[in-house]
Amino acid sequence: METSVRLDPYDRVTFLLDYWSIVPQLLDEANGESIELRGCISVAGRNKLHKSNKRLAWKIRPDAWTARTDIQEIDPFTVIWRELFKANVRNHSIDKEEDGFPGFSLGVAVRTAMGKFSERPSAKDFVEALRQAHREDEMRENTLTGFAVLSLSMDESLDRHKGHLSAWNA
Repeated sequence: METSVRLDPYDRVTFLLDYWSIVPQLLDEANGESIELRGCISVAGRNKLHKSNKRLAWKIRPDAWTARTDIQEIDPFTVIWRELFKANVRNHSIDKEEDGFPGFSLGVAVRTAMGKFSERPSAKDFVEALRQAHREDEMRENTLTGFAVLSLSMDESLDRHKGHLSAWNA
């Protein structure tokens, strides 16, 4: 999808924005203060940006750990899957014929790797389990690219949700 869209009168477009991927860093930089998120657009023929109403800004408290306020815990699989998915989107464009991490096979590999441990393993052990699951499922070779690098972001993300994670093999 393009980042700039020209609209005719009465047309509309919806953008899906993964704002939560930047919120933890913004909260760290806010030094214990809440942050406010507002939308901003540029209108053709005008130099000044149009910001959303300040009263309607999303207010995010410093203790927020997820965008959802109605849940108390999150599955570690969800946290790991999100990091792998973000990396897949960054590394593979829509125009390419290859589909990067094939979703179903990757999900099976992550579940298989998680099943080898009764509780959260070290990043090194988890990457080794992912490699072994990769070999067992005979996934395409390029799906393994970056698991070692991703282990750091997966570990950081799991640490960020510490205290809110459900059991490792729930």
